[in-house]
Amino acid sequence: MLKEFRKLLKSHRKDKNLVKFEEINCKKGTNNILLSAPHTFTYEKNGENKSKDYLTYSLIRVISELSNCHVMYINKEIDYDPNYDKENNFYYEYLKKYVRSNNIDYVIDIHSLAINEITDLDIGVNNYKNVNNDRILMKDIIKELNKHNLGIITVDKIYKSYNKTICSRIHKDTGVKSIQLEIGQKNRNFHKDKSQVSNLINAILGVINYLENKSKFTSVIFKDKKGKKVISRNTKKNKFDYEAKFDKVLDIKPAFGYERKLKDKIDYDEVGLEIEVSVTLERDKYSFTKKLLANIKELVGENGYFVKDGTIIGDYSFEIVLDPLKVEEIYEFWNNLQEIMIFSKGLIQVSPEKNCGIHMNFNQYDITNPIESHKKLMALLSEKESYFEENIYKQYKFIWDFEEYCKYQRTISSKYLWVNYLDKKLVEVRNVKTRLNSIELVELIKKILNALYYDKNQQEFDYKAFVTLNKIYDTAIDKVKNDKVFDELNKNGFVIIGFNNKTADIIIPNEQLVKEIKKDIGE
Repeated sequence: MLKEFRKLLKSHRKDKNLVKFEEINCKKGTNNILLSAPHTFTYEKNGENKSKDYLTYSLIRVISELSNCHVMYINKEIDYDPNYDKENNFYYEYLKKYVRSNNIDYVIDIHSLAINEITDLDIGVNNYKNVNNDRILMKDIIKELNKHNLGIITVDKIYKSYNKTICSRIHKDTGVKSIQLEIGQKNRNFHKDKSQVSNLINAILGVINYLENKSKFTSVIFKDKKGKKVISRNTKKNKFDYEAKFDKVLDIKPAFGYERKLKDKIDYDEVGLEIEVSVTLERDKYSFTKKLLANIKELVGENGYFVKDGTIIGDYSFEIVLDPLKVEEIYEFWNNLQEIMIFSKGLIQVSPEKNCGIHMNFNQYDITNPIESHKKLMALLSEKESYFEENIYKQYKFIWDFEEYCKYQRTISSKYLWVNYLDKKLVEVRNVKTRLNSIELVELIKKILNALYYDKNQQEFDYKAFVTLNKIYDTAIDKVKNDKVFDELNKNGFVIIGFNNKTADIIIPNEQLVKEIKKDIGE
């Protein structure tokens, strides 16, 4: 979990939507929920220094990467209390403007709770005033939190979130429903109980999912006898929580902290796939969509599992994570999955328009020579770009030197690279084109296997020029020149490279020279 935690923190730091403004970090989300953490660093209250709220700084950044929420938090030590001071409170004033201009419906203000014997998680709502006296809302939130073994959950027992607090003031100033979440030590003692912190993260994500979907299919608007629009009070009966229903069909696993046991021996030619799927909701086709998801669940069977994926565009999204499979099994799986998607007529998609992708995982332990395999993989990907999606967020760097590439990988978030070397366990090839048919997908997998495990595969290797091009790999040939290399190889079966000032250039021979060279090499 620690590695995943660090990876998410690194992703957040490199997130292109993250904006730093004075002492505030702010990230624009895509839903109607804002997460706030005003005590992430030490602050002053009534002239006294106060300690930061332990873990809230890491917690809000991790949840930001796992959800579609807007986030705002303090990024350095400050000389005021955002949750108390009325005057010169830059944090609150900025938050208030942000809420008003970004269609926010819910604010969750995150704090740490001092040691006590009353509760493990206290929700401050100012006698329900901060949530417009919506007790059903609070009942549903507590119901979601109780699914995750957080201990004793209370309302307004320790901090009622009234008067000067962010939640009370934001509700008075904007009308937005606001919740102060006070997290006890049991659920934020990361160094002693990481699994409990994982429970907390999944619990908050569950609340976020509930709030995201609360406004959909929750009320009916009709006209009374005088023609005035009236909202039906009987909203609960009209609520349609498709998110929870679809999650139940797929048996969605936690987005954070879930571990899966694989078989003891995994062969080098067994490949793991991660497939991101988007679902479009049409109310009158709910039953049809549910059946299709059940078919996908049956198709995966015992060969994988499902998690939520907040990066996908759509009413509902998930990720299929397949255990390492043989090429023939992948061919059959992808063929059947495509049939389901075609039959859905656009309701279920794996498409770039929905920000979906396919990622492949290869066993790094079985690579004999990572330096040579890396060169072959780079060459393959540079020639076979038609197999991959163009994506401004995921970078593809043609760095031939293995150590240099790994050093570069550590400088940016791994989620932005097409090829990742993960903790010396896996080679992850990302951004595979989602529109590849089964034959094309298998062809690509075989080529990558041939590149990574060139000394193990008995099949003929397509790239005969690798041995003679080793020196070229170690030079600074840019992408344009690299394409010229393969153009010449395809055209003539050889390439002429000229070296000048330690750089390489392609020499284009005339027809007579081509004939003479082919004669000399026995063609």
